[in-house]
Amino acid sequence: MMRIPQDPAGSRRSPQDPLPNSLLSFQGENFVPATVVPKTIKTTGPCIPHNGIDYTGNLAVTLGGHTCLQWSSPVVTALSRDKEFIPEVTLTGNKCRNPDNDLEGPWCYVEVLGNITIDYCDLNLCGKNTESITCLSAHLCV
Repeated sequence: MMRIPQDPAGSRRSPQDPLPNSLLSFQGENFVPATVVPKTIKTTGPCIPHNGIDYTGNLAVTLGGHTCLQWSSPVVTALSRDKEFIPEVTLTGNKCRNPDNDLEGPWCYVEVLGNITIDYCDLNLCGKNTESITCLSAHLCV
């Protein structure tokens, strides 16, 4: 026997009629749709030199739309233990940083589907996808 879904008001719906996500359930559990990664918004403005090793901004979300993990968390500390990080790069909070002078620029550890990995941050690095670069100081190129 095929069960015909009911909406919260109790009216019967045809199996061909789609239910809105908020009404879908399976064995009494609410259906939670998969997280959709937001579209990347390309950073504009002055570019960041030196692969972003001097970046001290507040960006804490990666290109993939993931929130950075705290640098001080036990799992991140354990993963970073054997890395050759630049001692002058301060790893506080959960901000994007480039402690190993990665050529792709600032990054952070993120959790994706229960796994800890790194993801890069959407920052405008000097020399990346730019036609010409003008440096106004040692830390500001446009």
